[in-house]
Amino acid sequence: MAKQRGIVKFEGTMGDITFLKTKDGFMAKEISRVSKERIMTDPTYKRTRENMADFRTAAQTAKMLRLSLSTIVSNMKSDRLASRLFRAIYGVMKTDTVNPRGQRSALNGDLTLISGFEFNGTTPFSKSCMINIPVSVDRVSGEV
Repeated sequence: MAKQRGIVKFEGTMGDITFLKTKDGFMAKEISRVSKERIMTDPTYKRTRENMADFRTAAQTAKMLRLSLSTIVSNMKSDRLASRLFRAIYGVMKTDTVNPRGQRSALNGDLTLISGFEFNGTTPFSKSCMINIPVSVDRVSGEV
């Protein structure tokens, strides 16, 4: 996607170019010429449909993980958490050798790739997670 660098900033569509404003600034993109119906039925777009299915699964998995940890990470998340977590999950899914493309799962991929994932891109988890975990040590029984 192109970025606008000039003085004039457009929003809307002009000819075959759509101009939009994002967090990253003003962008421009070309309108697609292929209909949704053709992509969903034409054998030529089989690989596109497979990629769409993997993309959907990665997005759903990342959302489920983000929501399940929301009470813990709510104070430390960044604006880019959803996209960074999606990218990490999608990378894990690409290593799935059990399922074919379009049916891949993060659980069958190399989960070590997300080891050490930071929920805040600038502040480490250990500096921002302030959970008080009570610890008791019984030296007689040897239990902690």
